[in-house]
Amino acid sequence: MTSLGAAIRSRLQMQGTDPKPAEQVIADRLIQSGRIAEEAGRLAEACAMYGEAASAAPNYAPAHLNLGIGLEASGDSEGARRSYERALDLAPGNPFVNYNLGKLLFTQGDSVRAAALLRAALELKPAFVEASVLLADLLETQGDLPGAAMLLERALSYRPDFAGALVNYAVVLDKLNRPAESRSALRHALTVEPANVEVLQALARLAERRGDLAEAEEFYAKACAERPDLAEPYWHIGNVLADQGRLEEASARYRQALAIRPDFSAARHSQCMLLGEQDRGEDAIACLRLLLQDDPGFAPGHLSLGNMLNGRGMSEAAANCYRQALALNPGLAQAHVRLAGLHRARDEVDQSAACFRDALAIDPENVEARWAMAMSRLRAICSGHDEVARSRTDFSRALTELDGWIDDARLAACVSSVGDPPPFYLAYHEQPNRDILRAHGTLCCRVMQRWLDGQRLPVPERAASRDKIRIGVVSAHLQNHSVWNALVKGWFQHIDRSRFEIEAFCLGAETDEETRRAQALATHFERGGSSLHHWAKAIVARRPDVLIYPEIGMDPLTVKLASMRLAPLQAAAWGHPETTGMPSIDYFISAEELEPAQADGFYSERLIRLPHLGCSYSPRTVVPEAIDMDALGLGGSAPILLCPGTPYKYTPRHDRLITDIAADLGECRFVFFSFQIPELSTKLHRRLRAAFEARGLDCERMVKFIPWQSPAAFRGLMLRAHVFLDTCGFSGFNTAMEAVECGLPIVARQGQFMRGRLASAILVRLGLHELVAHSDAEYVALAVRTCRDAGYRRQLGARIEAARPILFDDQAPVRALEEFLMQAARRH
Repeated sequence: MTSLGAAIRSRLQMQGTDPKPAEQVIADRLIQSGRIAEEAGRLAEACAMYGEAASAAPNYAPAHLNLGIGLEASGDSEGARRSYERALDLAPGNPFVNYNLGKLLFTQGDSVRAAALLRAALELKPAFVEASVLLADLLETQGDLPGAAMLLERALSYRPDFAGALVNYAVVLDKLNRPAESRSALRHALTVEPANVEVLQALARLAERRGDLAEAEEFYAKACAERPDLAEPYWHIGNVLADQGRLEEASARYRQALAIRPDFSAARHSQCMLLGEQDRGEDAIACLRLLLQDDPGFAPGHLSLGNMLNGRGMSEAAANCYRQALALNPGLAQAHVRLAGLHRARDEVDQSAACFRDALAIDPENVEARWAMAMSRLRAICSGHDEVARSRTDFSRALTELDGWIDDARLAACVSSVGDPPPFYLAYHEQPNRDILRAHGTLCCRVMQRWLDGQRLPVPERAASRDKIRIGVVSAHLQNHSVWNALVKGWFQHIDRSRFEIEAFCLGAETDEETRRAQALATHFERGGSSLHHWAKAIVARRPDVLIYPEIGMDPLTVKLASMRLAPLQAAAWGHPETTGMPSIDYFISAEELEPAQADGFYSERLIRLPHLGCSYSPRTVVPEAIDMDALGLGGSAPILLCPGTPYKYTPRHDRLITDIAADLGECRFVFFSFQIPELSTKLHRRLRAAFEARGLDCERMVKFIPWQSPAAFRGLMLRAHVFLDTCGFSGFNTAMEAVECGLPIVARQGQFMRGRLASAILVRLGLHELVAHSDAEYVALAVRTCRDAGYRRQLGARIEAARPILFDDQAPVRALEEFLMQAARRH
């Protein structure tokens, strides 16, 4: 809302006709002199006059009221509060004293008493318009939108042309999903005061909230034209331009703001963040450090620096920044949200929930906290079967509550939270997730559709004059990444360019040789900028016939984009091997050998089974590195069983498989790899230790967590290992392919869902059906035999080497994908 809490003065006329006491007459003269000084901008002199008035007439309420107003204007809020309290003691029945104290308490966060004082002011003076507007502002922050609307209607009944109240009313109406009435109020406000900068900026902020950045830009530009000497409108318009991906224009606006106010920390802060948008992260960090050196009390700068450091894996340094931000501004809810995110990344669910609760205690309407708290009910590493079930139940309940809380009035505020974080860990439970993910996907689409409706983008449709089918591929991982290597690279290399064009939308910031390869292979390659508006506009502008999202569910921006209809036909693929649950996604592209017969029922999308493994995989050229096994604690003759899955791939119900293998083999080494978030590996290690101890086995001797290895070192280690143990429930594809390239036998258990059948499908394709277990007992027996029987192991290695060419550069899936796209495009 606009700032309408102006100070209201009163002389508090005495009852009766008796002349004023001499001390009050003296006080009135001092008050008058103080007001003259105040109007001239001499606040210190004014406060001195008001102080003399209060000393001359200590029981005269107007003296204390004016002293409070002067102290508040000069920044002494505590002194102002004491003066207002004294005035209230002396004149509790005066509406203006109640109003001024209530206004100050509202700014200090004491909303309960502020509301009581403002209500008292209105009881004493029903036509007190400013009190009605300020109380409405307070109710709006508490989420009582109907109450706020009623108060604003009351204020406007007394002053129909109060432009500021009209703007506030429009904001509340918009949140109440009454857009026609909101627009009517705005039009009236513009008619009343077309050149009022505060009104223009309020209108711009309202347009921003609706997602209408073009209208927001227009109103901020008008504010700049009306008051070119004000820095704030230039800063605001810079932010709007940055949100549209127009970074150079945004930078120019920030420079204009700083030319007017060189000490404008908010504009300097935005300049720093712009560097981050331009993939200049280190420059952004240096810029923020310089800003905080000049203005160490700027809490948002500490918050942003923490975000930057956290993005580089410096979690402890980030936490220190968030704590510093809170020390400066205890009411900064976002700092609590960011601390919650750090705990969530380390799977510290209880600590994360406590931080979210702290944020919501400050700001009950904080959508980011509510959304992320619901998503964070899913643990990465569960201690036992019961905890898995409990986390699923908690998540489902929290999702239902979140969906109910997000009414039409809150939809616009939810956009930034969609997909942040996604319910990533749900896929690692070997249970059907379609219904839960459908609830999540439907909520995401509901939020994003509201945002899309305000963007003025053309309706997605195919260009009738185009001969070729235009495929848009939207991915954050067009680089040396498992999604690119396993799935997307083959499309780019082998798609028929006489019939298809490939439009690549590269959301990720990292660039490597594979990114350059993708750019060379694409018909059009789009990257740069991270704003949602930029990407939605860029995708729609290229008018793809079909959009393919290879890995929905792995990053927030992809989830946001996939939740909208940006092309006539939209599909997901198995870069993240789980249904999206999104009504906006029409098809899920999978493979015949990955899916069980009943798989259609596991997807909210229509399932497309491409031949074989559904991809055209190219072998990777990696020269193995010699490994010092003793240095890794793996020396000796004990069998080496590689367990290269990330920690969250190992669920409690499968710990028994590892201990059963250990019990049968006796002397052996299970090799795990320390994850980039060490707390997750520590939790897995602790759980395995308990499982081994329960069987009377020595975990420290038999289980080794070694540092994460380079690709060359990992290849070298594979050449020294006896067997590759695929994870159960959520299998590995790229690591299994690497094992095949090394001739290393794989033991896999065929899962219930596609995500648990990636390695087993590779073995079936190789003709090594006997290495695919269909029960836990089979899995254990295969691992034990492969480790013990050197002849059998050599035979398996030879068979892998002889058969593996069938896995590489298989173009049958690409041809089938082309045929599917041709037919689907015709239907749409």
